[in-house]
Amino acid sequence: MSVSPHSMSERYTPGMTTRVMVKVSEQTRRRLKAHTQSGRTADQVISAALDALEGSQRRELMRRQSSELAADPQDRAAVAEVMSDMEALRAW
Repeated sequence: MSVSPHSMSERYTPGMTTRVMVKVSEQTRRRLKAHTQSGRTADQVISAALDALEGSQRRELMRRQSSELAADPQDRAAVAEVMSDMEALRAW
């Protein structure tokens, strides 16, 4: 009796582990080995790398959005208006 991948995913619960096999370069293998020699598991090293990548992607998105907003005349006018209102409140 075979189990379809769909039915396997339905039985997955958080906390279960999944074995993933990847083919990596020799350089990547050496880097992973170097990072695991301190006692961290490969899972911990890979998870930290993925977290760093996601953080980098979020920061890049925020930089791009900030640049777009800084170049938007309507947004700049709205910011100037709010700043003017805040200055009036501060003087009050």
